[in-house]
This record gives sequence, structure tokens and C-alpha cells, in this order.
Amino acid sequence: LEQLLDRNEVEDFRVRGLPRDGSTKWFSLSCRFIKFNGEDCLETTLRDIDAVVHAEEIKKESLREREDQIKERDEFVDRLGHDLRGPSERLAFAVRQSKQAKSEKELKLYTRAIEASAELLKLLTSNMLSFSRIRARRTSLQLNMIDRDAVKKLLNSVHHSYLVRRGDEGKEIEICLEKLPSPFLSDWDKLQAVLVNLIDKALKFVEPKKGLVKVSADLDGDGMMKFTVWDNGRGIAPEFAERIFAKYEQAETGDGKHGMGLGLFIVKKYAEALGGRIELTSKVGGPTQFVAMIPYRPATQQLAQTL
Repeated sequence: LEQLLDRNEVEDFRVRGLPRDGSTKWFSLSCRFIKFNGEDCLETTLRDIDAVVHAEEIKKESLREREDQIKERDEFVDRLGHDLRGPSERLAFAVRQSKQAKSEKELKLYTRAIEASAELLKLLTSNMLSFSRIRARRTSLQLNMIDRDAVKKLLNSVHHSYLVRRGDEGKEIEICLEKLPSPFLSDWDKLQAVLVNLIDKALKFVEPKKGLVKVSADLDGDGMMKFTVWDNGRGIAPEFAERIFAKYEQAETGDGKHGMGLGLFIVKKYAEALGGRIELTSKVGGPTQFVAMIPYRPATQQLAQTL
């Protein structure tokens, strides 16, 4: 009204209408004073621009999503560069020093350092690729036949890799898989990512010399395979337990070392992609238990199907 009185016309003034069905409709209102048959009149035009406004909102939302993606990408690249720099520099240093080793003992020391850096780079790279697939929503399942021995071999290799990377010789792992049905069908890459990250986290948070991690698996009455990872570490505070599965979340390990904060995020996303879930039980100063509930698919079903 102010525009109309000030300028004698209003052009494309947007008006939101509320029909009786509770929806929202947008209109463009244009009006001006004119002379008609010698009388002062107000000419008004009302156009339906609901589709135009809807298209603009979609474009704005798309731009916001794009900005969020760029921000997330930049944060990811920054974290990745920071986390890869350390093991890469240690690897290069150990290789240089190994070439100048003056004794077999010194050579073994640098060889172990090379292996440790390589194992850490392997884990970081694996998580980076998993995170990339999750962001791109490439989480369809590729089923493989898996037996108990393959799972046990994987768990032992995770323990060995951890000891090589961090040198905490006193941290033990107990494995009990006798109740795990064998063979079964699952997506081996995703199941590996779930188990590797759960065990790696458990080993990271238990104390040297007296740390213990127990890994077991069995079949419950609801047709779910139950992979349990228990540790006697420092426990997780309730306020952190609520957000521990979010990306980039990480807690103090006690030795000042951190990761990318993607491990448990990947665990949750891949467990859900497998049709299961993750359960957490912990308290500060007490043990922590993660349980990955994964649907059991008998190996008699058709192999290598894509869901």
C-alpha cells in the first residue's frame, strides 16, 4: 500500500495465499492507478507464480547443498592431509635410514617402522575409500560366501597390524567364533570394515600391558549374527556416547594420538547397509562393548547377488 501511494503503482509484489486445504500458493500482484471513463480506478493483476517460486526454492536448496558439500570436502581433505602426512613422513624417514643401517638390529628397527607406517596408511586409505562410497551413496551389497576361518584370520591380522603400528605388546585379544554359523553370505568388504574399525578402536583405548579385547560371534534367535567386541578400557562418557558415531568425532586415547574420526561413522553406516545395527554399552571407568547385529544369510542362497 505504501508503494502504491508513493509510486502510484506496484509491480510484481509477491503474495502468499493460504487455500482452505492448508497448502500454500504464491501470487504476483501488480496494480496501478488509471483513468477509466473519467474515473480514478485501480487496475490490479494477479498471476499464479507458485511453480516459479517452487523452482527458485529448489535452486536455493541445491546451492545450499552444494556449499555444504564443498565445506565437507574441504574439511575432509584438510583432515586427510593432516593424518596422512605423519605416517608418510615416518615411512620416508625409515626408508632413508634403513639404507644407512650399520647393523642387523638397526635394520630390523627401521624395517618395523616401515611396516608400521605402511599398515597405518593402509587403514587410513581403506577408511577414506569407505567414507567416499558412503558420501556417494554407493552402498549396495555384493554378497560373498564367508567362512569362520576367514573371519578369524581377519581378526588376527587386525591385532597384528595394530601391534606393528603402535608397538603396544601387552594388549591381548581373545577370539571366540565357535558359535558363528559357517559358511554364510554377506558383503565381505563392508563386514571387514565394521570388524576392523571396532577392534582397532577397542585396542586403541585399552591400557598397555593389561589391555584385553574379547571378540565373539554367534547367532541369536531372530536370525541375526551377533559380533561382540568387548574391552576393559576406560569406558565412554554418556554425553560422548550419543555422538560417537558421527563423522569426525573422536575421543582422547590417552597417548595424544588421533585418527580421522571416521571409523565408527563407517561402522554404523555399513552395519545399516548390511541390514543390521550397532549397539553400544559402556560407562566411564568400566568396560565397553560394541555389538554389530548383522542379518544371517545361509550360504545355500544364491551367491554374488546384488541387492
